Amino acid sequence: MRLAFVESLTEYSREHDDSFLIVGDLGYGVVEPFEAEFPDRFINAGVAEQNMLGMAAGLASTGKLVFVYSIANFPSLRALEQVRNDIAYHGFPVVIVSVGAGLSYGTLGYSHHAVEDVSIMRAIPGINVYSPADDAEASAAFARIVKKREPAYLRIGKGGEREVHPHPLGDISDPIALCESGAPYLVLSHGQIASEVALALAVLKQESGIEVDHFSVPSLSSLELESISVRSRKALVTIEEHSIHGGFGSRVLELLSEGRHLIPTNRIGLDAPSLKVVGNQSYLRQAHGIDSASLAAKMTRFFKTV
Repeated sequence: MRLAFVESLTEYSREHDDSFLIVGDLGYGVVEPFEAEFPDRFINAGVAEQNMLGMAAGLASTGKLVFVYSIANFPSLRALEQVRNDIAYHGFPVVIVSVGAGLSYGTLGYSHHAVEDVSIMRAIPGINVYSPADDAEASAAFARIVKKREPAYLRIGKGGEREVHPHPLGDISDPIALCESGAPYLVLSHGQIASEVALALAVLKQESGIEVDHFSVPSLSSLELESISVRSRKALVTIEEHSIHGGFGSRVLELLSEGRHLIPTNRIGLDAPSLKVVGNQSYLRQAHGIDSASLAAKMTRFFKTV
């Protein structure tokens, strides 16, 4: 997804001279094409994330569209006050590109695990949260972001994500069907875990004969449930590579409650007891019970009880 983002930004910047990219002394091997083509619009702020966000707000206040690129926890946690007060409060067009969604930086430990960032960012009024599943969703999210020119949080993986869409996408404001047959059971996934979910649903169908409709939800801020016929479903599961406390699943529950869609719902995500485990992303997904085999087992148990 990192390469898809930089390619989208570079292409956009060729036709728009108001875009800037600020990095926090990282992104090497990815951001150089933009730097080489637009050296006057590329800034390395150094390891100073709070200054980086303040600088972005200053540029945006003059009408620039500013992209800030850093490892997920640094702009979302370390510079949270600047995000809230300098950017969101004023509605400045600053896009926080958060690299390393979920457990992407697994071997670097909990300091680099982005597992609370969605909860934090969606709590700030005015921040639009995007968590794409693959390159196609990342590119579509970029297109929506530059069109809206509002504060945004773009949560992407650090590379190697499995593709779930064979073709480019258009508008991503609504949930995107990955598997749809009108089944009574519904799964909504948020972010790059979608590929793991797709594998789990294939196992679920083969071993238990349970058919499930699966939708990816890359745009959290625009989420509404009417377009996916929630009222007609027998049960719903939400899946995210993020804490279950206040994240994507919590947002879905809020919408269900507000819309009085009373259906059995199960949230699957990360919880505190295993956060101290360290390893690569594949190992950590297994440890947290969000790999395809674990997901299939959890959904089988849940769907058989409703």
